[in-house]
Amino acid sequence: MQLQGHYVYTTRNINNYSINEFKINLSHETWGCVFGLNNNPGVDTLFNSFLNNYLRVFYNHFPQRKFIKRHNHIPWLTPGVKISCKHKRFLCLCARSSNDISLKKYYKQYCKILANVIKEAKTYNNQINKSTNKIKTTWNIIKKETNRYKRLTTMTDYHNSPEAFNDYFLTISENIIKNIRSNKQNHDTYNSPNYYLLNQPHTVFPNIKFKNTSPKEIENIIRSLKTKGSHGYDEITTKILKISAPFISSPLSYIFN
Repeated sequence: MQLQGHYVYTTRNINNYSINEFKINLSHETWGCVFGLNNNPGVDTLFNSFLNNYLRVFYNHFPQRKFIKRHNHIPWLTPGVKISCKHKRFLCLCARSSNDISLKKYYKQYCKILANVIKEAKTYNNQINKSTNKIKTTWNIIKKETNRYKRLTTMTDYHNSPEAFNDYFLTISENIIKNIRSNKQNHDTYNSPNYYLLNQPHTVFPNIKFKNTSPKEIENIIRSLKTKGSHGYDEITTKILKISAPFISSPLSYIFN
């Protein structure tokens, strides 16, 4: 949300106190919404009941807070330009308190280069703002600065061209048949490819048996996740998930099994 000259954003109030209260509340949770359901509910019903109860605890202990931040962003003032300006001020102080001619010369040269960089940054920023296709203009600037010009060679010069892929997949079946027939002399019997296509689907495959999971296994999986501050629509980060692992592994194990 943006106001004139300001930027309003919301975030969760997460601190050590709220985390401890969250853990205490989860430890007292009986998960009756999962274990207490009758009439053999489906997996989706069980998980939705678990998620609703978990989010209720999460939202109660980590309420949203609104922050207002002043919008002082200047598009061409990049982090690199800021660092260079800071270094310029440092060189200015050094040059003033020193009689070193080489240092003063270096400072003047540095100021000249920085002035040119800022001038070009402003020029490119104006080009992007005035352009009707900002993405295309941005890429043209990048290509110009990195000397990445379009090559004149055609795609047929490369082995990974669309024509090469097309030829490969058009001839792969013929090549397989030729290989089978070439190996005919090494076998007592020979069956055509049509024989395998007609009879293989009727072969009985062994049943796949899934093993039940355990709360310990679920905890280990959650702890193996990389700790990040990003989240999805439910606002649950991996950091919060790791904190919750000992308290939610049992209902999750029940749902998965």
